[in-house]
This record gives sequence, C-alpha cells and structure tokens, in this order.
Amino acid sequence: LLSSLTFAATYAVNGTGNSCFAGAAGNFSTIQSAVNAAADGDTVIVCANGSSAYTENVNVIRSLNLYGNQTRLLVTAVNISAPVFRVNTTYVNITNFTLSGATSSMGIWLNQTSGYVRIFNVNLTNNSRGVYTYTSSNNNISGNFFSNISDYGINLDTSSNGNRVENNTIVHSGGSGGGIHIGQAHNNTIILNTVFNGTNWNMFTSLAHNNTIVNNTFNTSIYGVILQSS
Repeated sequence: LLSSLTFAATYAVNGTGNSCFAGAAGNFSTIQSAVNAAADGDTVIVCANGSSAYTENVNVIRSLNLYGNQTRLLVTAVNISAPVFRVNTTYVNITNFTLSGATSSMGIWLNQTSGYVRIFNVNLTNNSRGVYTYTSSNNNISGNFFSNISDYGINLDTSSNGNRVENNTIVHSGGSGGGIHIGQAHNNTIILNTVFNGTNWNMFTSLAHNNTIVNNTFNTSIYGVILQSS
C-alpha cells in the first residue's frame, strides 16, 4: 500500500481577501484566519493592506513561516493589553513585520509551549515590551529594531534557556526598564547588539548563569550592564 503524501501549502493574506500571491492555496482577509487554516510546515504570506495596517492580536498556533511580503509590514494591536503576536508552538519563523500598539503588553510573546522560534527583520515599536520569552528555549532573535519601548526591549524570563540574541538595535524611551533583561534564564548568547537610552540600565541579568555576553554596544544610561547574582 502507498501512503498519501502531503506537501506544505502557502496561504496569502490581503485586507480585501483578494489574491495577492500567485499559487496561494487560499486567500484571507486577516492574519488570524490564515494561521487557523494552515497546517504545521505551511507558509502564510501577508501582503500590504493598502495604506492601512492590519489591526489584530494574532495567536500563532501552528509551526509555520509567517512573512510580510514587504519590509516591516504593519500590524497594530486591537487590544493594547495583549501581545500583537503570541506564539504558542514550536518551529515558527516570523519575518518582515512592524508590530505596534501593545502599550500594556508585548510585541511578541513566546510562551511556555513555544521554542525554536526565529524572529528576524521585525520592527517592534510602541509596545510595553518588545520580545518577551517565558520558559521558551532555543529561539533566535536577530536583526530586529526596537523603539518606543516603555519597559524591556528583549526579556528572557524564567528558564528561557539556550536562546541567541544577535545584531538587534534597541532604542529605549522611558519607564523603569531597559534594553535586554535576563531573569533566571541560562546558557543564552547575547552578541553584537546595540542598546541606546536605557532609563536605568542597558542590560540586566538576575539569577542567570552561564550566559555569553560579547561584542555588544551600550550607550546613554545610568548603568551599562548589571549582573545580579549571576
């Protein structure tokens, strides 16, 4: 007997629901509806929504590739107290977005059921926190830009281990936090990042062990790096 073969599909998102990507298996008007329709291993391509942003809080529940089809395509939170993108699974790629408007939450939240997530070329602006990981390990956060962050730019929290944070730029804008925070998370690599204008500090580690911090640039804060019980 021959078993059936399945192939990864590509889904397209356009604010009008019309086709915007040749060969797409389906066309959707919201990012969430495309994510819900996808299977593990599929790709969701988000096309420009005219002159408007997509206004959504997206729960990523599939292991998929999530791409903006132009650099830093804008998605803004409809609920300011929820993450713009919340990742609930492993093996997700997020590329080419601007995520904004979660002023009481995060641009991206990697929760305890996530891991092996790659976040690349994402602009996180006007959020309380940029990227927050909670018990989420083996992620790659690289080549992103953070601005107008009121708390932390990147926060690796509570057993978020083995992550790589590389070549990000964080411009902090106030509040009580700073650029990069590692709390009770271990064996992470922080390399080639640039942090400006940390209100109190640019990098802070607490109860965090065996982390590698090398070739970063920290400017314009009261404290550059604080290692507390680390």
